[in-house]
Amino acid sequence: LWERGEQLATRCEEQLAGARKRIETALASTENDS
Repeated sequence: LWERGEQLATRCEEQLAGARKRIETALASTENDS
């Protein structure tokens, strides 16, 4: 059960990092448009 929690936490962190990267890219593109 503990190992499963560790894997889930790692996956969540990866998704968070990916989402943050996407948000930064989106913000950068909107700044370039204006």
